Amino acid sequence: MRWLLTYADMITLLNVFFIVLYSVAKIDPERATRVRESLVRAFNVGVMQGQESRGAVLGQGGAVSPPLLSLYRHIATDLGPFAAQLHAEEAMSVGLRRDAVVIRLSAGLLFPSGRATLSPEGEAVLRRLAPLLRAAPGEIHVAGHTDAIPFSSPQYADNWALSLARAATVLRFLRDEGNIPATRFSLAAYADTHPVAENDTREGRARNRRVEIIVRADACTPSPCAEDTAGPAPTPSPGARRP
Repeated sequence: MRWLLTYADMITLLNVFFIVLYSVAKIDPERATRVRESLVRAFNVGVMQGQESRGAVLGQGGAVSPPLLSLYRHIATDLGPFAAQLHAEEAMSVGLRRDAVVIRLSAGLLFPSGRATLSPEGEAVLRRLAPLLRAAPGEIHVAGHTDAIPFSSPQYADNWALSLARAATVLRFLRDEGNIPATRFSLAAYADTHPVAENDTREGRARNRRVEIIVRADACTPSPCAEDTAGPAPTPSPGARRP
């Protein structure tokens, strides 16, 4: 009869195994949302809702304030379906740092190659972003980035000039077409000094050519914000420029 005990143990283990499989397969959307938000708070992983996470940490870990997390969710929820509509899921992302929401826009989506004039798709993206940024409190920092391939043209002497011109174009559009006060903006150009991927592959270089819109929503509330940001903007890293 010893075989019966062994058989009973095996049946019990199989039963537990299938119960575990069932519990894992049954996804509760509300619980999944809570888990995602917990991961965002713990690791500050940049993702756009509806897209697959690349697992890129945008900043140091730490507690994220509820207003900043709410702003992140609002922007990500709005831009996710819009990016899918444009078939531009790989060209747009929304990330969260401890002190800011980071919106990354591929230069290939915003501009023709080697130029700083907005494409029709770029204008559409910024028009979609403008009311979200206008309603959000705090400073808006616009930063231009390029890949590491040397560049020169009659309009732009090098990657520094190109990244500066592209960041300035985005800033001006949001200011003029988006009706966002100029006192909320700061500007920087980083050329290829702040890559997010390796420059030895085409895909990596495409990811590095980008404009980042960084919303420091915790910096101030809407009422004193204009006074606080009217003075000198936070000092950018070496090589950063202002319009």
